[in-house]
This record gives sequence, structure tokens and C-alpha cells, in this order.
Amino acid sequence: GAGATALREVVGGLEARIAEVDGADALEEELAGKHSSLVREHAKRKAEEEQLASRLAGVDFRYTDPEKKFDRRRVKGTVASNLTLKETKHATALEALAGGKLHQVIVDRVETGTLLLSKGQLARRVTIIPLDKIRAQAPPADKVAAARKLVGDRVWPAVELVEFSQELAPAMSHVFGSSMVCADKEAARAVCEQIKLKTVTLEGDLYDPQGTLTGGSRNSGNGSLLCKIAELSRLRAGLAQSDATLGQATAELEAARSKAEQLQALRSEHEIKAHELSLHETALKASEAHKLAVELESLQKQLAETQEAADRAQTELKAAQQQRDSLAEQLQDFEGNREERLKKSKAAIGAAEKEARALAKSLQAASQAETTASLRLDELRKSVAADEESLSSMQARRPGLESKVRASAAEELARKEAYDAAAGDLRAAKEKLNGFSAEIARLKEQGSELEARKSEAQLELKQTQHTHARCLKEAASAQAAERELLKKHQWMVAEREQFGVAGGTYDFKKRKPQHAQAELSKATAQLEGLAKRINKKVLAMFEKAEQEYNDLMERKATVEKDKAKIEAVIDELAQKKIDALRKTWEKVNGDFGAIFSTLLPGTNAKLDKQEGCPVEEGLVIKVAFGSMWKPSLVDLSGGQRSLVALSLVLSLLRFKPAPVYILDEIDAALDLSHTQNIGQMIRTHFQQSQFIVVSLKEGMFNNANVLFRTKFVDGVSTISRTVPPGAANRDKDAAAKAKAKGSAAATNRRALTSVN
Repeated sequence: GAGATALREVVGGLEARIAEVDGADALEEELAGKHSSLVREHAKRKAEEEQLASRLAGVDFRYTDPEKKFDRRRVKGTVASNLTLKETKHATALEALAGGKLHQVIVDRVETGTLLLSKGQLARRVTIIPLDKIRAQAPPADKVAAARKLVGDRVWPAVELVEFSQELAPAMSHVFGSSMVCADKEAARAVCEQIKLKTVTLEGDLYDPQGTLTGGSRNSGNGSLLCKIAELSRLRAGLAQSDATLGQATAELEAARSKAEQLQALRSEHEIKAHELSLHETALKASEAHKLAVELESLQKQLAETQEAADRAQTELKAAQQQRDSLAEQLQDFEGNREERLKKSKAAIGAAEKEARALAKSLQAASQAETTASLRLDELRKSVAADEESLSSMQARRPGLESKVRASAAEELARKEAYDAAAGDLRAAKEKLNGFSAEIARLKEQGSELEARKSEAQLELKQTQHTHARCLKEAASAQAAERELLKKHQWMVAEREQFGVAGGTYDFKKRKPQHAQAELSKATAQLEGLAKRINKKVLAMFEKAEQEYNDLMERKATVEKDKAKIEAVIDELAQKKIDALRKTWEKVNGDFGAIFSTLLPGTNAKLDKQEGCPVEEGLVIKVAFGSMWKPSLVDLSGGQRSLVALSLVLSLLRFKPAPVYILDEIDAALDLSHTQNIGQMIRTHFQQSQFIVVSLKEGMFNNANVLFRTKFVDGVSTISRTVPPGAANRDKDAAAKAKAKGSAAATNRRALTSVN
């Protein structure tokens, strides 16, 4: 029917459209995997960038727009963020040379700097470098040439060792000035003394023509501030490239996802239409009208074949009649050969008539068949008319059935989608359950081990308790027996200390109880015999004197015993003092070395005994650079001696920590890197104490939890409180670590406070 034909066309169109977007689902899976890997890589790079940026929080200049539609291109940022090292080996020298100027902020004009200071809501005190007012201090060409002639290729102008935008040249010349970087101390000293230029070695030792020399240990290589800034720039460039790649992958994934969704929709629609067509064809095939239509088509073919055979027989009959007429004419024309021709003609006529009769019979049979077919055709037409009426009623019902089919298909599709979603959730739940099952199995195994150990410990505890109870019972019985004996025989109190002494009067191992009993009986008999001859009063006086003697001896023994105890206590206290001193020395010595190596990387320090003397007679401080121990502290610079003293004080404080410490400008004589090391050391080694630090340097601010700044506003000293960037994350990390350790003391987290 027309409906089936239309459905076939729709199904064919859907199949063509499906072929156009075929494979979109596989492409989506591939792109989704690629996108997931890119997301993980991007997250990893982002974490690295944020971690490094949090350690370099002082490098980024943060401010609020001082006015509406403020052009942020007018603020160039800090000096450190606008330069790039050409070679990392120069990082220590350039950092020592620039010092705090690396944190100064470059702006285009004086007006911009004024706006920032007055309305920029700056979180820290800054120095502004306006490009329109700053004066460049490039090293004179003649002095540079003289320096290179003096030491060769071991000297370079500092400003030539960094890369920066050309518009920032005045600011960079102001920061580095006419200073020169030298490869070693000899070159730096020679250039400073003869050319009169400020020089710095690659190790960070500064030589000034004024006569001052600044040096000491510094962070070198990749640990310097400039190297970390370069690494941060590299990470940010890689992060930007990762963002672009991730954006492109996201766009491709969205396009593939759209095509996959289109493919899924086409497949669903194709499935519905194909199902609808199948139902329609099945309904048609099952109807009587379809059977009659098939039979009608067969009869029409037979009728056409019969009509064709009748037409062919009619044509052949006409041809035979024409041949007969032709033969009759020929018969009339050839009278001479009449007999012979007559025979031939009669034979031909006979054959023709025979063929004509056969054709007539065929024609008659065809006519009868045609009549029968016509009658059958009339019957079929009537049946077809009835079936068409039935078909019309079915077609009238078709929209309702089709809507039901579409509803069923939609419901089936919704159920399929719900099934797919539920199957996905089930798979995820099964995977999670498998993980939980493995974890449960591991925990059960650990629980079994712990139960076994618990049972063993309980059994051992019961045995120990039983033995302890038995010992206590025996000890109580022995003490009761001892009290009874002492109460019954008073002399045993005085002679108690002699009991059991080897070789003494009461050597119980030598004397047997039977012999002692015999001697007791003998002595008792002698006593009874002597009682008759001895004056009992004298005996009483003797007993009294003996009692007094025994009392005196007992007192003497008590005094001697107390003396021995006091001497033992004195010796014990002396030994405890020595032990406490040694314990304090070991603890302070370990903390002293750890703190000093933190403040001055690459070094070590210790408290050592004097040669040939014990600890209690005094200690000496020794310092090592690398593996070389300095013979005396005189070889150290002033800054290094300050770090030694600070390390010793902090290690003594760490032995018995206090809840609060107040430090007043302990970093005044130190450079930026050492100041930052002090802040990190306090945060690492004094996690249970609070520090109030007075400081003027950025390195200490970056490690503080809270900053209190003092400044004059309208002639009045004011205090402002700020929280440095990254302090909240550090607090969260500290709280998480404290919770993981389960230590109640860890909840009293340490706060490092800087006051400017």
C-alpha cells in the first residue's frame, strides 16, 4: 500500500543519514579518552604552577583598580616578573646585586604610581619605579672596555645578563646600575679596585669601590629566586599551551558528541520506523485483501498470456486465409498444370485447413478461457472492492495503531535508555564494590591478625596477672611472718642487718637448723644452771646497759645509713646532672646542626667537647662548609656569625619550647634568601609555638600567617591586619596533617606573625 511505500522511503532515508555519521560513537570514545588524559595533564601542570606560585607569592604584584576603566597595561609588575635569565649560573650574582629591588614595581608614569599608592588598596609596602622619571645608569663603555682588557672574558655588565622588554630598559638599568658580574673573586677584586666599579662574583660576593665587602653563603643554582621565577614562567607558558590544546580537544569532543547523539537519535528513529514498517507489512500480509490482490495479479498475468495466445492464433488464421486465397488465385492462373498444381494446392490447402482447424480449436479454447477468466475477474473485482472497503476501514484505524506503535517505541527507547543508565550505574557500583571487597578482605585479614595477636596478648596478660597475684600472696605471707618474728624477738631488730651475711654470725647457709636447735637447748640448760648462782639485779642492770648500748648502736647504724643514703643521693644527683647535661647537649647539638644547615644550605655546625675534657667542663662551637671544618669562628663573616648565634639560641629554645616567642628584627643583617630560610625554619621546627616577629623584609612576610603593618595616616600611627596569600592553604594542610597523626597537641597550630 501507499503507507508501506512511504515508510520504506523514510527507512531508506534514515539508513542513508546513518551511513553519513556512522562511526561517530567510536570517535567520541577515542576523543573522550584523549580529553581525559589532557585534563589530567592540565591538572598536574596547574598544581605545579600553583604550588610554585604560592612559594613566590611576593613576586606577583596585586592591587585593586584605583579608578573605573583603569588600563592595567600601565602597571608592568615587579622587576623580578619582567626579566628572564640568559643563563642560570648568573642567578645568584644578579639576585645578590639587585636585592630588594627585585620586588619594586614598574609603572609607566608618576601619576600611575600615585594612583596605586593612594587608591590601589595595596596589601604590602612597595617601591614604585616610574619609567618617565627614572634615570638609567648604564655602565660607561670605556670602563667596560677597560675591565674586559684587565680580566678578559671573566666580566660582564649585569644588565646584559638578563632579557627584558625594551621599554623597561631604564628600570632595569636603575636596578642593576653600572655593576659588573665577574666569574671569580680575583676578577671581581681587580675590577673593583682598579676600574672603580661595583662587582659581584657568581657566588654572590659583593665588592664595592667604597671599600665594603659583602659575602656569605647564598642559595645557588635552581634554588635562587630568579631561577624559580624562570621556572614559574616556563610552567605558565606550558599551562597556556595546555589550555589551548585542552580547548581544542574539548571542541572536538563536543562536535563528536553531537554527532554521536545525532547517530543515536537516527538509530532510534530508524529502529522505530523499521519496526513500524514491519508491523505494517505483517498486517497487510495477514489480511484477506492482500491474498486476493495476489491472486488477482496472478489471474491478470494468465489473462494477458491467454489474450496474447489468442491474438497470435488470430494472426496465424489470417495468414492461412491469405495463403489460401493466394493458392486459389495461383490455381486459376495455372490451369495447364492443373493436376499437378491441384495436388499441391489440395495438399497445401489440406495442411492449411488442418492448421486452421487446430488454430480454430485453440482460439475456441482461448475464447472459453477468456470467458472463464472474465467471469473470474468480475468475481475478483467484486472481492477486491469488498477488500478495499475493509482496507479503508483498516487505514482509518491505522493512525491510532501507528500512534500506539510510536508510543510503544518511545516507551521502549526510554526504557532502553533507563536500562543503559542503570547498567552504567550498576557497572560503576560493581567496580566500587569490587574495590570495597578487596579493601574489606584486606581489613578482615588485618583484623584476623590483630585478633590472634590480641588473644596471645590476653593469654600472656592472664599468665602475668596470675604470677603477679601469687608473688603478692607469697610476699604478704613472708611480710606477716617477718612482723611476727620481729615482734616476738626484739633482739632481731638490732641484729637484722647481720642476717644472711656470708661468714658472719647469722650465716644461714652455713648453719643448719638442727645444730642451732641443739645449741639453743644447751644454752637454755646453762642459763637455768647459772640463774641459781647469779645476782638477778646485776643481770637486770646488765640488760639495761646492754639495751642502752644496743640503742646507741642502732642510732649509730641509722646515722651511718642516712649518711650513706645522702652520699648516694649526692652521687646520683651528680650523675643525673651529667646525664641531663649530655642529653641536653645531644638534643641541642642535633637541633643546632639542623637549624644552621636550614638557614645556610651546604653547611653544618656542632657543639663539640674540648679536647681531652668531658662535656661538663665546657663546649666549643665548630662550623663546616661542605666537608671542611673551620678551625675558628674568626674565619666567618659577620652575617655567618649572626646565623650561628641565631641557630644556637633557637636550638636552646627548641629543647624546652615556650608557647610564645617575640623576635625583634633578627634578620636585620641578613639578605632576602636567608630571611626566607629563617621563616621556613621557624614554620618547620617550631610547629607548637607562636612567634611574634618584627621584620622589614619580604622573606619573613611570605611565611607569616598574619601581618600587622604600622604606618602614619594623617600624623597618627595606625595598625592594619592582613592575611598573606597561601596562608589559609598552609593552615588547612597543617590541620589535615595534625588530624592524620591523631595528635591532640597538633591542634594548637603555630602562627608566625610579622610586624612591619
